[in-house]
Amino acid sequence: ITKATLVTGNGALNVIDINGDITLGGSDSFILSGSASDFFVVNLTGDIAINGSAPLGLSGGVLDSHVLYNLVGSSGTVSVQVGNVVHGTLLGPNYDFQSIDGTYYGGLIGGNKEINLMSGAVVNQTQFVVVPEPVTLMLLAGGALSLLAARRLRRRC
Repeated sequence: ITKATLVTGNGALNVIDINGDITLGGSDSFILSGSASDFFVVNLTGDIAINGSAPLGLSGGVLDSHVLYNLVGSSGTVSVQVGNVVHGTLLGPNYDFQSIDGTYYGGLIGGNKEINLMSGAVVNQTQFVVVPEPVTLMLLAGGALSLLAARRLRRRC
C-alpha cells in the first residue's frame, strides 16, 4: 500500500490480508472505517514505513482497542517518523521497531532485535480486545442455558 487507502468494515470482525508493505508519506493514509462494533485484524507480510503526516488511522467510531496489526512476516521493520499517528496494536515478534517517533494509541509488541523509541515517541497504551468466535459465543450461551435449566429442575424436585 503506497497511497491513501480506506477500508470499510462490515459491523463485525474484519480480517484484511496485505501481502507486502505499507509505505506511506506526505498526506497519504491507511484508514479503517466503521463503527464501535467493528474489529479489524490486519495481517501484513511486509514492512511498515510512514513519514510526513501519514497516519494508520480510524474513522466512524472504530476503537483503538479493536485494531490489531498482525505482522506475520519471518522478519521485517516498522519505521514511524515524528508527526505520524498509529491507531491500534502492532504485534510483530519477528520485526524490528526502528526510528519509532510517532504517537501510538494501542500497543507495541515484539521487537525481534530491538524496539528503538526516539525522544518524541508517545505510546498511549490501549489493550487489544479479543473477539470471541461465534462458535465460542454459542457454546457459552448454550452452557449458560443448560445451567439455568438444571437449576430450575433442582428447585422443582
